[in-house]
Amino acid sequence: MVQTCTDPMMSEQAMKYLLTRPGVPAPLDPNFCPFVLAKRKYMKHVADSAVMGTISELNFVVERPGGCYGRDKLPVFTETHEGYDASLFLAGEAIRYMLWQRGGYKLILCGPKKICEDLKQAYSPSGKYAFEAATMPKIYATAWAVDIVSKLEDLPLN
Repeated sequence: MVQTCTDPMMSEQAMKYLLTRPGVPAPLDPNFCPFVLAKRKYMKHVADSAVMGTISELNFVVERPGGCYGRDKLPVFTETHEGYDASLFLAGEAIRYMLWQRGGYKLILCGPKKICEDLKQAYSPSGKYAFEAATMPKIYATAWAVDIVSKLEDLPLN
């Protein structure tokens, strides 16, 4: 079976907050935008955000076999802020990076309700990250799950 790229285009707002080109363009892909540069640009937007209450924190944990966990956090814009799409896109990709870097069979989210729900849907069998949701259970022989917890202390420690 041949897999095709099905990722939807990112929104104009997300592009504004994330896309930047390296100083030396990649010869085979002049539109290449490295993740690290996108994250740096995003974090600058977060730091420059002057409106109080527009930034929250998303924490995420990837559970692995043997009681191991990968844990990270990301400042995110509220759902009413124009940078919300960038927050959702970057969070989804950061989680994807962690899954392929460290592996895991369960994603646990803690943060603003809307972004947690959107990420849970994105990491469902019919969501944007359906490939990851379908592949991780094959690797770990454990059903894939995405949970949302309401308190930071409910997240497992490393």
